[in-house]
Amino acid sequence: NLLHRENEAVLQYCADHQITFIPYFPLASGILAGKYDENTKFSDHRTTRRDFKPGVFEENVRRVKALESIAAAHQTSIA
Repeated sequence: NLLHRENEAVLQYCADHQITFIPYFPLASGILAGKYDENTKFSDHRTTRRDFKPGVFEENVRRVKALESIAAAHQTSIA
């Protein structure tokens, strides 16, 4: 997904060898869908996941807002 790019080398390998790549959490559990804002609070298991930890979550929301601005300038969405 746009927040985690660790699999870039794997994607090229898969393309070169005609292997299908199935992403895990392509929308970062809703973060990249613009589902949340900096005021969203969670009282469930999400607070234990890296993308939702305090500080990290707020930074992810800021990144999504920046991506949404770029996408809007190109008349598209980030999804």
